[in-house]
Amino acid sequence: MHWALRLPKGDQDYPELAEQVHQQLDRMYQLVEKIHAGQCRGATGEVIQDVVNIGVGGSDLGPLMVSHTLSDY
Repeated sequence: MHWALRLPKGDQDYPELAEQVHQQLDRMYQLVEKIHAGQCRGATGEVIQDVVNIGVGGSDLGPLMVSHTLSDY
């Protein structure tokens, strides 16, 4: 149901699904902000600074493209 990620907040056709999707997106944004602020630590106690993309086959093409595109940031 990847199409649900494109639902706008307050979608009239799928209101419950849109609410669930946007709650999870908000959680992801909060996690990203914590990582950028150095507030998240890994198992060793060190600040998380790198993201590793692990994937296989065609389903990995999108995330791989994003990883390469954002690697300078």
